[in-house]
Amino acid sequence: PLERLGLTRVRDFVYHLPDRFVQRRAVANLDEASVGENIVVQLTPLEYRNAAGRGPFRVPAADAAGNVCTLTWFGRAAYSARKQLPLGEARWIAGRLDQFGQALQIVHPDHISEESGAALGQLTEPVYPLSEGLTQGRIAALVGQAMAQVAPLPEWIEPGLLAKMQWPDWRDALVLAHQGEHPAARDRLAYDELLANSLALLLVKNA
Repeated sequence: PLERLGLTRVRDFVYHLPDRFVQRRAVANLDEASVGENIVVQLTPLEYRNAAGRGPFRVPAADAAGNVCTLTWFGRAAYSARKQLPLGEARWIAGRLDQFGQALQIVHPDHISEESGAALGQLTEPVYPLSEGLTQGRIAALVGQAMAQVAPLPEWIEPGLLAKMQWPDWRDALVLAHQGEHPAARDRLAYDELLANSLALLLVKNA
């Protein structure tokens, strides 16, 4: 699966930039959220509801104000839901708030956390290109391992241009490009690529 994405070296992971980012908003209760919004909210599971046949597995859960939202899973994903959501114990849920009939629901929550810190750290989440057999969590972990090995390098962009464009240095640009929407970081990395290609052509011509 990694080879299909061209990921065979550490530097390949470093430059495997996200396609987009999921932006979530932390809310104290569901009254503060809008249908269709990606949110992080603390909910307490109330009961388990198993549907007949291939129907969904549902877990009604209440927020601090008593509003109820149904957490819904289809297929095999339902098996892990019980372990992640013990009844009566509050959990931080990250996902898209939708409406089914008159009821609120979150289908296949993106993340379930016991601690608020872990949930609030996912308000902005990168979405990476994938191939069959890989998940967002796996790719993100591999990118994180690769980034941990990236050392700062001497600056090769002309200082006047760097100051004029207000670009970050190379390593900071990589970090920012993986963390969120940062046009200056993306522009700097694109300029690096163009500069490297131009230098390579000059070397070939002078060989």
